[in-house]
Amino acid sequence: MEKIRVAFFAEILIEEFDGATRTMFQIIKRIPTDEFEFLFFCGVPPEREFDFEVMSLPTVTVPYNTTYKMALPHFSKRKLTRKLEEFKPHVIHFASPSAL
Repeated sequence: MEKIRVAFFAEILIEEFDGATRTMFQIIKRIPTDEFEFLFFCGVPPEREFDFEVMSLPTVTVPYNTTYKMALPHFSKRKLTRKLEEFKPHVIHFASPSAL
């Protein structure tokens, strides 16, 4: 059986960054890897070992919240597009509204 390929976009993939990322990681930890293949796109990659492929994108620090970085996909558009075309996702998931 072919695995379902999911392209997952999130600004920050640090588990304990905030409530949203803690919740997101509750879902990520439950992904049945025998059924799904994930490719993550993010501005800030995980700090610890991560079981899935991650493509990091350029970021900018948000002026009013210096702990938060926002991804700037425009600066990696060609690389991002090529990676998506190679991966051929069945599903594209956006974890937060952003430039991603």
